[in-house]
Amino acid sequence: EIFNPTALFLSSLSAVGNKTAKTVTAAIANIVTILGANDPMPQANLLAAINKQSSKDHILELINAADIDITDLKVTDDQLLTAHRQYDEQKNAAQTINANFEEWESEGTKKIATLSPILIAALANGHTLAIDGFELHLHPNLAHKIVSLFHSPETNPHHAQLIFVTHDTTLFKPDKLRRDQICLVEKLASRE
Repeated sequence: EIFNPTALFLSSLSAVGNKTAKTVTAAIANIVTILGANDPMPQANLLAAINKQSSKDHILELINAADIDITDLKVTDDQLLTAHRQYDEQKNAAQTINANFEEWESEGTKKIATLSPILIAALANGHTLAIDGFELHLHPNLAHKIVSLFHSPETNPHHAQLIFVTHDTTLFKPDKLRRDQICLVEKLASRE
């Protein structure tokens, strides 16, 4: 018997050297999944990425594209700090203050900051990113911006894919997504 009845067919084909099965298996293995707002993986990725200057620069660029005035990110004693400009009465930048990320930042800022390294890596490497509760805590303009990053040949030269679950129907505009890119589902009364 060639295939084990308890093994997945695709895995079995890949194990015996089938090139197509190996390609498909590798693609599936590269899907990054974020399960809702409480998934701890994005926070861990943010802390690791901040220690690399080039990654930190890209993260700050993406965060500030959302018009969030964070000038720096740093980790001190396993605590994430954000630096903000403080202004005087004449609206001149007077000094920089450091604030605890968890205590100071809004839920939306926390979400874009923690998603940033994952978004950047997916775009840079052509990976598929699946996010449940995509728009949760994000300003609608920022959600649209993220979708547009995946549609742009300039920001997505390696054809990364974004798969997301959302309740935000404004993302379904023809200039954002094509009809073949949208799948609507309805939860049945039996909760299936």
